[in-house]
Amino acid sequence: MPPTIGGSLDSFGNLECSPPFTHRRRGKEYKFGRLVYGEHPDGGARRNIQPEVLDFLRAQQVQEPFALDTGWLVVGHVDEVMSFVPMKNAPKKFKVALASPTEALTILRRMRAARQGSAPLLRLTPPPPRPDRPANEPTPEQLYDQNFPLRSVDAILDDPFHIDVQDVVQGYIDAIKTKLMDELDLETSDFISLPVLFTMDESLFVAYTPGVVNMLVLTKPDKTVRLVIPKPFGPEVDGVCQSKQHPRHARAAGRDRRRPRVRRRLLHVSRQLRRDPLRDQQQAGTADRSVVVGAAGMTLKWPEFVALRGLHGEDYARQRDLVLADPTAATTYLPTYAGDPDWLWRTLAAIVRGWSEHAALYRQVLAELDQVDVAAEGRKITGITRIWTRYRMRARDVYGPAILPLCWEVILEFGDLWPRWKVITFLEMIGAVPRTESVEPVLTFMQEVAPIDFIEAAVNTLRDLPTADVQPALAARMLVVEAAVHARGSLDPRSAELLRLWSKLRQEAAGGLKPPP
Repeated sequence: MPPTIGGSLDSFGNLECSPPFTHRRRGKEYKFGRLVYGEHPDGGARRNIQPEVLDFLRAQQVQEPFALDTGWLVVGHVDEVMSFVPMKNAPKKFKVALASPTEALTILRRMRAARQGSAPLLRLTPPPPRPDRPANEPTPEQLYDQNFPLRSVDAILDDPFHIDVQDVVQGYIDAIKTKLMDELDLETSDFISLPVLFTMDESLFVAYTPGVVNMLVLTKPDKTVRLVIPKPFGPEVDGVCQSKQHPRHARAAGRDRRRPRVRRRLLHVSRQLRRDPLRDQQQAGTADRSVVVGAAGMTLKWPEFVALRGLHGEDYARQRDLVLADPTAATTYLPTYAGDPDWLWRTLAAIVRGWSEHAALYRQVLAELDQVDVAAEGRKITGITRIWTRYRMRARDVYGPAILPLCWEVILEFGDLWPRWKVITFLEMIGAVPRTESVEPVLTFMQEVAPIDFIEAAVNTLRDLPTADVQPALAARMLVVEAAVHARGSLDPRSAELLRLWSKLRQEAAGGLKPPP
């Protein structure tokens, strides 16, 4: 194939083959094993094996290829998270080694419990001198400083963002494990968990410690097997590498290690938060759509709620708490406002409903952000972007749509009052959970609330939202701004910035550069 066609996922690091086995449930024998490759379901040609390669593999017939979702990885190769390990005493004569952030954290927590938390996470081995090294090439020490800011066991365990990363990655790997169990007829006991920590690079993940699962399996002439495993380089206790010891313990134990209780609690919370109450009501046939009167007809029946529309900042917050104090009125009138043709009434209704159902989550997020030491974060290598990435990831993988009403409230009612970094945090969460309902709040924030230096961040959020909804709303807003400009006969800085950015967004949408998710 021409070199312009293929991508990294066509590499053979993204192609594994299982040992021979019989799939009992399907009644089929795979004498030559099965091919396993990684794919990115929404990643396009550059993040997937080329069709010609897949056609070639499928044409072999006997090895029946199947895919695992590895699109969440920076490189995206299947060998970053799994390897087949021959084992003559195993029921299938082999086991599957899986990367496990949970196992890595188990080692670190055990070390902290033994008062070894100050031990370095990695022990560096200086590379041999290179007299031909260019003067401007970073030294290994400089690269280490840039890429490994967390150096000790305690530093890892005390970093909430890093712990969140491990939890999210473990969820992806658990899904891979489930797929392997189905396709290869495996049991839980057929897996070996190897400790690997991960970190986040923009919106994808990559190993933070050496990927010990990315090994070579060598079969000698006498049919004995040698595993060539990447050296983990720590953490060490009394000269003994704990990561190297761990695979021996896991293999000797012969059991599947259960994940900590906190992980199960988080998954339970995630499932609860991802529920869409309105959708659930519609599916159950209980959603109240019998009232067709617009919100204007309800003002005399619930004036406390109507008052929210004219308030801002702390005055708004006090009135919202007053509305929440009357759950009977909310139950009676919210369905009508939620179905109103005016997007602002619908949004206010969603915010009140969000607070009534997820107040604990909202207070937790706001309290966490209040405690952020912005000056300290700014001194770190990643700066304040680390906070934005942390909450974007949590919104995407844990909070789900439940967090959106709080985000809309912040940008509409506090967007010109709170610090820029904090408002952008909520914009990032809106972009991480793209919904049609977010379009009007973000556009209103841009046009009526945001200081000029916030607008670029709002534009980036709009790019994450469904293009089919952004484009018509954007066109209508542009007409209003253009009419105001013509009436004045001049462009103020804010209008100029809005027209420039909105024209660019409209061109992108018309060109189809950002398809709806």
